[in-house]
Amino acid sequence: MNKVYRYLIRKLASEKAIEQVPDDQQADSVIEISCNGVLLNTFIQLKVVREKYWQGKPADELLELKYRKKNEVEESIKL
Repeated sequence: MNKVYRYLIRKLASEKAIEQVPDDQQADSVIEISCNGVLLNTFIQLKVVREKYWQGKPADELLELKYRKKNEVEESIKL
């Protein structure tokens, strides 16, 4: 998930939605990513997220993650 966090931070920074975050700063200090209401840390693998938190969904359905800047409303991305 660290790569997903970093990708999302770069994307949001390029769109001027957030300020640029230094590489040495923890990604989860700026944004939060969740799946089915479970907050995901940066160390969990995407495969584990799909297996553990995306259960009961068709195999061909895209994994949906929700994100938000700390202390703001959630948005969605599909992977």
